[in-house]
Amino acid sequence: MLASTRAQGVLLVPDPDVMALRELVTELIALPAANRYLAGLVSGLELRYELPGGHPLLGRALPDLDPTLLHAGRAVVLEAGERARYPGDQVPGYGWGDEALLVRPDGRVGWVDDGYEPLADALTRWT
Repeated sequence: MLASTRAQGVLLVPDPDVMALRELVTELIALPAANRYLAGLVSGLELRYELPGGHPLLGRALPDLDPTLLHAGRAVVLEAGERARYPGDQVPGYGWGDEALLVRPDGRVGWVDDGYEPLADALTRWT
């Protein structure tokens, strides 16, 4: 995030060489793939925290997560294709793919049921 902020600051420098770079970046932003990448970078959605286990969702913001599931500021367990539950409460009708996930209160995936770590250990660490 810091590198992104610094790069944006450089693009504002009133220098002819920087203006040429600014024009190039403007052209790149017009490309949908570059636009999505830069939007994710600037927003922090592409940020991935390194967590043990190696699953591609670990440490990432969960795409398409209903933000109301996190309104209580607690971790949420999304069971594979069934329902979501706060520890102790059930939220019917929400599931995620073929794996159970623990979503931290910040919307990042903190645990995936991939055999690396028991859910109880992940809940102890994140809640």
